[in-house]
Amino acid sequence: MLNNLIEESLTGNSDIELAISNVLAAQAQLTLINSYRFPQISLTGLLGFGSNKLNTLFTNSTETWQVGGNIAGPIFDFGK
Repeated sequence: MLNNLIEESLTGNSDIELAISNVLAAQAQLTLINSYRFPQISLTGLLGFGSNKLNTLFTNSTETWQVGGNIAGPIFDFGK
């Protein structure tokens, strides 16, 4: 009986729902902040064709390609 009354009082209580939402938001922010401690790595690529004339773009064209990468991460965190 007591458990049912406690559960009924907690269900639909806007203050408790707000507190739970605040805790979940704080946990999400903490996860995001912790992810900035690690380097971010990206790799890009490009493949295409080049020609001096539009009508020979796909027949007598030159294949071109490009590959690039990037690593970004914290170097100085000033004691944090």
